[in-house]
Amino acid sequence: MSSTVLEYESYEFDPRYYIHTPKNNITSFGHVIAEAVSNADEAITRRAIRDREPDAGRIHIRYDPGLMELTVTDDGDGLVTEEVRKRLKRVGAETEPGAKRAFFHRGIREAFNAMGVSTVETVALKDGVAVYTKAIFHPTDGMAIVKSDTPVTDALRKEIGITSRTGTRVAIPLRPLAATKPHQFTFPKLMEQIENSVQVRPVLMDPNRDVVFEFGDALPRRVRFSSPKGEELIAEKKVEIADFVGSIWARAAKEPIKGGGLSRQTRRFGILIRGERAAYEVSLGTKLQTYPAHRQLFGELRIDGIEQAQREADEQADEEAQLIYEADRSGLNPDHPLVEAIYQFLDAELGSVLAALEAKERKKKLSTDMGRHLLDLARLINEAVKLEDFGDIEAPEGRPTKEAEPKGEEPIPPEPPTEMPIPPVEDGIAFAYNRIFVGAGKTRTIKVWFDTAKIPVGTTVELEADRSGVLRGVRLSAFEVPEPPTHGIGELLLTIQADEAEGREEVTVRAGGYFVMLPVYVRFPRATGFIRDIVPVDEDWESGAALYDPQTGRVKVYVGRPEFVDVAKRASKDKIQDPFDYLPYRMLVVESVREAALRTAAERRAEVLFDELAYEERQEQDALSRLALTEYQALDYKLRRPLVDSFVYG
Repeated sequence: MSSTVLEYESYEFDPRYYIHTPKNNITSFGHVIAEAVSNADEAITRRAIRDREPDAGRIHIRYDPGLMELTVTDDGDGLVTEEVRKRLKRVGAETEPGAKRAFFHRGIREAFNAMGVSTVETVALKDGVAVYTKAIFHPTDGMAIVKSDTPVTDALRKEIGITSRTGTRVAIPLRPLAATKPHQFTFPKLMEQIENSVQVRPVLMDPNRDVVFEFGDALPRRVRFSSPKGEELIAEKKVEIADFVGSIWARAAKEPIKGGGLSRQTRRFGILIRGERAAYEVSLGTKLQTYPAHRQLFGELRIDGIEQAQREADEQADEEAQLIYEADRSGLNPDHPLVEAIYQFLDAELGSVLAALEAKERKKKLSTDMGRHLLDLARLINEAVKLEDFGDIEAPEGRPTKEAEPKGEEPIPPEPPTEMPIPPVEDGIAFAYNRIFVGAGKTRTIKVWFDTAKIPVGTTVELEADRSGVLRGVRLSAFEVPEPPTHGIGELLLTIQADEAEGREEVTVRAGGYFVMLPVYVRFPRATGFIRDIVPVDEDWESGAALYDPQTGRVKVYVGRPEFVDVAKRASKDKIQDPFDYLPYRMLVVESVREAALRTAAERRAEVLFDELAYEERQEQDALSRLALTEYQALDYKLRRPLVDSFVYG
């Protein structure tokens, strides 16, 4: 081995690096609010320690729909000018001693860089005297101190809204998000995103934190997170996972928990994995979602040592360092040994509990005849609902951008190419496929092509996607148009990671004034057809007569509802022992299953067909919902006659 001493030079980063990296990480209001509220919460704790008072405080969140601006004000310890420079100006600064969170090298600075020019106004104590500092953060120009440790007056406090002894007000423009997706920036939508954000959940659950949200000129509303009532599955107990000590508790709601979506960062069911103050994701391990009862599950796994482990990994400069938390904020890193151990623990600890919960479910005992009829019902619906009509992940590629073979002719085997074929790129940028299907929780990578005659090599490439429960992450192999081979078409790779929910999302790539949009459809695998089985449950449920679970393909029919009970009593009066042999009861079951299953099938078909519409039609109000209704009616028309033949005359 050579003994030559190598002289290394420091890396240099173009200012665009500091914009595009955050833009790929900060893609929603939820990301921004998580960073701002986490900072405010930490400041309150520091102020409580400073003043030797109880750790209690107030966080005021306000969104101005006219300016499309978010402000977050706290009554924490504030920052003097030098602390602003140390903790907000320097990218990659070390964590403060005693900090309860471990979200390193990102934080509020990334929100500033992704969203645009932001402002921090803060009142802190300097030598026991309250002083005011104001700083402006520009994505490329850096930080500018506008006011530095100036005296604080009552008029100034009123102007900036910091009436407590010390505190901080952060203002962040949200126009890049709000202007493109205004439907996500109404009061109920923003309130929902705050309530369901995993990262701020520990704050919202803390009775010593008063968090309020103000929308425009409306009165502020208190924001809290509360779990539903439920049966105790696991009483709180100490556990040990991969040499880490923690605690766990779990309960089961009476019915599937709704709201929050299905993303690891927003859903309300599952086990919240957290440290002392930081929360990372709501997890279902790797196997829990195979149990239909998993949507009734909620609880918490707390491992306070996870923050220290994160810091230690972050401080390692060698290639063996591995962070526990995903850099794109999508949750824990499943490849980390500790995370693998956590998932294995959840599978082992809760798998048997969920199995027992399902066994306790009051499933109606089926006669042989009723079981056969339900199998026939599932078969008829599966025949009407062809998987390929609304996205079958067994053939997930979608269609190529150009037809490979002329229609109506036998394909002729091509001659071996003498050189690489030129990809079809008519509009500057093109994907290899015009749409793709991805399995829930899975990852796919496709090619993106750039015509370098229209878009010069080195042009910045931007990526846009709304990771709101359908997509967990998207990333490009590079952020600049690459040098092409001889045919002049540069190529990048786009990797798409689906979340654990069905739905449709758009991914857009822009460069040099050109853009291309790729519809991405996330689907659960359905090897047994659209419906796997139909299970009558002898329970009442106010939200519907039947519930279709797209993840498992199971339809539950709640035959404990009053209408089922009343009809069953009439069957009994007519000396009919099995109510399913009574036509009104049988048709009540059939209609309930049909409605529950066809609603989801129609929505999935509409998502795909929506992208076949002309651009003008897609812009019409309620275009997607009207299309879903049309598809529901079409499926219903197709299915009605077979159902009548089978269950009325059969």
